[in-house]
Amino acid sequence: MFTTTIAIRAAQISLVGCIALLYGLIAVNNIVDYETNFSFVAHVLQMDTTLRHEATIWRAINNSSAHHLTYILIIAWEVLMAALCGVGTVRLGAAFRQDSDAFRAAKCMALWGLCGGWVLWLGGFLAVGGEWFVMWQSADWNGQVAAFRMFAVTTLGFIVLVQSDEPPSPPQRVDVSRES
Repeated sequence: MFTTTIAIRAAQISLVGCIALLYGLIAVNNIVDYETNFSFVAHVLQMDTTLRHEATIWRAINNSSAHHLTYILIIAWEVLMAALCGVGTVRLGAAFRQDSDAFRAAKCMALWGLCGGWVLWLGGFLAVGGEWFVMWQSADWNGQVAAFRMFAVTTLGFIVLVQSDEPPSPPQRVDVSRES
């Protein structure tokens, strides 16, 4: 009942489930408290609290409709990631007592959800927000620490999930003595 394989599977399922919950709560908070994080997105895109160097300020987007569209796309992406990880959690739970091949196959949706996390946190926030819109220059509207935290949680989830659910075999003893 309490084998290493069962413990590994339980750990993988619980981590993916917690990440699904986290992504879901982030999306819900962005929907119910739209204005708070909308302000963040708008300020990052406007680059109004950066150093405003000529070399970068041309990238600023000052169109309110573009700000809303960007924010809505971020929220939709968060909902998609939460849904994929949630479905992945359910599928992993359904495959909990099945063989390793079935359990490994059940990881697919969760892996897609975690991959989506990389796209949002690394690609969207750290690369586009942090570097293209030089968010790192803003003392007030800098989400790099939070984005990195989310990227790290997502990466940890991915690393744990791709591990085999079978415990490693003990090393085999090799007899190096020669008989004459």
